[in-house]
Amino acid sequence: MAHTERLGFKEFRRRFENESDCKNYLLHSRWAAGFVCPRCGRQQYSYIKTRSVLQCSHCRHQSSLTAGTVMHKTHLPLAVWFWAIYLTARDKRGISATQ
Repeated sequence: MAHTERLGFKEFRRRFENESDCKNYLLHSRWAAGFVCPRCGRQQYSYIKTRSVLQCSHCRHQSSLTAGTVMHKTHLPLAVWFWAIYLTARDKRGISATQ
């Protein structure tokens, strides 16, 4: 079973204050032991800021922070996604499919 961390409103707002905080969280959550290229397995990479992707220094494969998530290929800022996920998870009554 996954470990869940309880975050209060103030702590959530402090921890995910801006887009950079959200990107850093995704980077460390996805690659906790450091980036590993899905194509060649190497660990050296460059961050391409204009596209928000990690590029392997060896094979040049590009990996998005949001690839394989519900946030993939979205134009919404990550801070908006994080806020929506937080509100959905914290609602005591649950959220219906139409909401």
